[in-house]
Amino acid sequence: MDDFDSQDPVSLLKFNTLQHFHQYPPKPNHWLSNPNFDETKVQIIELVDAAINQAEDLEVIRYPSSTEDNFQFERGYGLQLIEDPFCCDFSRCSNEERFDKFVFVLTSIAEGLKQDRRTNKRDLYYQNAQHFSNQTELDDIVCKIVSMFGIPRPLLGIAATSKGLVAGSLQFYTENGTPTDCELTEVGVQIPEQIYACYGFATRAKFILVVEKDTVFQRISQECSRAGCFTDVVLVTGKGVPDVATRRFVHDLCVRFSLPVLILTDCDPYGIEIMLTYRYGSRSMALCRETLAVPSAFWLGILPSDIQTMEVPVDLQIPLSRADDKKLRDIYRRGYVQSMKSLTEEIEILDRLRHKIEIEQVAELPGFSVLDYVLLKIQTLEII
Repeated sequence: MDDFDSQDPVSLLKFNTLQHFHQYPPKPNHWLSNPNFDETKVQIIELVDAAINQAEDLEVIRYPSSTEDNFQFERGYGLQLIEDPFCCDFSRCSNEERFDKFVFVLTSIAEGLKQDRRTNKRDLYYQNAQHFSNQTELDDIVCKIVSMFGIPRPLLGIAATSKGLVAGSLQFYTENGTPTDCELTEVGVQIPEQIYACYGFATRAKFILVVEKDTVFQRISQECSRAGCFTDVVLVTGKGVPDVATRRFVHDLCVRFSLPVLILTDCDPYGIEIMLTYRYGSRSMALCRETLAVPSAFWLGILPSDIQTMEVPVDLQIPLSRADDKKLRDIYRRGYVQSMKSLTEEIEILDRLRHKIEIEQVAELPGFSVLDYVLLKIQTLEII
C-alpha cells in the first residue's frame, strides 16, 4: 500500500481491511468461478432435474436443517454452515399440499433455466399466487431449495429483489449496458438485483458507509453533496433490515476495491442486529451457503457509549421495550458476540442505560450534523 499514511485514520482503516483480506482471503465459490457459464448452467439444470425426479420417485425432499448445531462462527468469515450438516427429510405423506408446492417451485426453477428466463421471489409469487397462502410461504420454500443445492440464487434464475439504494463515488454498467453514475443523484440509485451481471465498476471513494435507514441516508447524501465530499464515499442503505441484493452489493464492493466498510445504525438492539447481519451474516444465508458477510466492517455508531459523550437530552432517549430486552439478551448470549469484548461492553452499557436513541431524533438537535458525526468518529477511530 504505497499511499499508506499512519497518521491518517482512513489510511489506517484501509490498511486494516487489506490486512484482513491477506489473512482471510475471500473463499471462491466454484459455481461462480467457472468461466464457462454454459457448462455451469447445464450442471445446475441436471441437479435441479435430479431433485425433481427424486422427489417424485421417492416422495421425499431433503434439505439442511436450520438447527443451531448446523452453524459455526468462523473467524474472518462469519457464520458458516458446517461441513456435514444435519438434514431434514420432508415427505409427501407428512404434508402433501406443501410437498407439491416444493415440487412446483423446483419445476418453475428448472423451466426458467432451460428457457434462459429469470425471475424474483415477488414475481414468482404474484404469477402463481393461487398456489401459496402468502409471500412468506414461498420465500421459505425458495430458501430451503437454495440450501439444498448450495448454489447462489442468481445462478438458479432467482434474482434478489432489491430495495436498497447507493449514492456517491461509484460508476458501473448494468447488465443491458446502461451506464450508471451514483454521483449524479442525492436520492440514490436502486441497487441492482443482478450485481454479477454488472461490469465496469469504478470508484474514487476512500470508504463505504452503510446506513440503516433511508431517512438518514438522504440526510447524509444531501450533506455530502453540499460539502463537496461525494467523491470520498460510497453511501449505501438497505432501508432497515437489508435484503440479499444489498448485502451482496456491499460485500462485492468491499472485496472488489478493498474498501473499509463503516456501519451506522440506531442505538438500539435492532440496530445492533442489523450491524451484525452486514458484518457476520445470518443463519438463513449461511444455510444457503451464500457469501454476503463483511467481517472486516466496523460499527461506527451510534454506540451506546455515545449517548453519554454526545449528551443526548433525556427526552430523546426512548425506554427499552420488552421486545428490545429480548433481542438484546439473544444477541448477548451468542458465542461469537461473547468473544468480542468491545462489543459486549457496548451491549452492557445499553442494558444499564435502559434507553435507546434513533439517529433521526438526534439529527434534529440544533447544530448537529450527521456527516460531522461520521467524520469525527472516523477521525478519532472511536469505532468497533
